[in-house]
Amino acid sequence: MGPVAATFCLLAALASTVARAQGEAEMLRTLAGRAPDLRFPAEASAAAPADDAGMALYRPAGSGPFPALVIVHSCGGIRAEINGWAREAQARGYVALVLDAFSQRRIKSVCVPSRDNAAVNFPRGAKDALQAVAHLAGLPFVDPQRIGVLGFSWGGTVGLLSDGQGVAESLAGGAGPAAVVAFYPLCFLPARATASGRDAEFVRPDLRSPLLVLLAGQDTEAPASECSTRLQRLKDQGRPVDWHEYATVTHCWDCSSLDGLSKTDFLGHAVVYRYDKAATADSVNRSFEFFDTRLKPR
Repeated sequence: MGPVAATFCLLAALASTVARAQGEAEMLRTLAGRAPDLRFPAEASAAAPADDAGMALYRPAGSGPFPALVIVHSCGGIRAEINGWAREAQARGYVALVLDAFSQRRIKSVCVPSRDNAAVNFPRGAKDALQAVAHLAGLPFVDPQRIGVLGFSWGGTVGLLSDGQGVAESLAGGAGPAAVVAFYPLCFLPARATASGRDAEFVRPDLRSPLLVLLAGQDTEAPASECSTRLQRLKDQGRPVDWHEYATVTHCWDCSSLDGLSKTDFLGHAVVYRYDKAATADSVNRSFEFFDTRLKPR
């Protein structure tokens, strides 16, 4: 191949890459625009959240500025354990914003996609998380450089998306979390199961901030293998990613309120949740060790 032909091929490849990026950005904006933006609380409570609390903002005692976490629920909405994580964050010196993606939009669940809940898709969730980060960054008692995202299942997948530079630029002008922890997320969905009608890769190649993914070896709803292979690829490229797999636990191992739940998920997988006290305690420690290292001053 001569130099002219080689240059032409290179320019064609670059043009194709740019076109794909522009096409994805437009698709993300279109999907995220199907539901209205959320209203976030500006006033923070020093009281610990109750098990049945909804979207709210909690802060430690003192004037700050504090590190902060956006906590994103699973496909069934806020459950008692989500507010338990907010209490833990608050006790460890974090501002905690429990994000409720459903109540203001008058839906209860996105576990089974339907016409009624289709507007609250993964890109919309990622935009919610990114907007929540921006909201926290504007509060006087929060350090804008030390805001993380902690997500569970659906919220974990939202966290993966929010850590992509291209996603952040497309949906929030480039601002995003300083660190992300994702519990048992979906890392991939086939085209037949997505709002866009295309295969969805949630582990982003343009990962912008440190990421920790916690996986369940017995997970039939969000198989660990679909994450670990993609995460290893990123790690081999030098991206700031780490993960841990609990070999003997199921999806939602920290969900004491859902222990024993049996269902068929929207992809047709038979699913059983088993609460695991030891894995829950270990995952709390791993998560906050990760966040403390990245979000608290040394």
